[in-house]
Amino acid sequence: MLAFYILAYFIGLFFNTALVGAAMIRLDGGNPIVGDGLRSAWSRVGRIFGYACIAATVGMFLRALEDRVGWIGTIIVKLIGVAWAIATSARWTR
Repeated sequence: MLAFYILAYFIGLFFNTALVGAAMIRLDGGNPIVGDGLRSAWSRVGRIFGYACIAATVGMFLRALEDRVGWIGTIIVKLIGVAWAIATSARWTR
């Protein structure tokens, strides 16, 4: 199950990175094509995979914790999930 989560996160992150890479080229005045975005993502494939491993592990942990606690615990776990999403998205926008 963890391998599936890692793969799913990796695919999502890889193509999001490609999109952002192409957008950055466009903002710099270039005219990117799909290959430019994919090359941009491929140059960061190691970091993307590492982050996918971390994000998948945290996601599975929060999901398992949510399944084992009551409704108050579910609310707390969801708040932790939101905090995790905000913290990690803020880190990658710098």
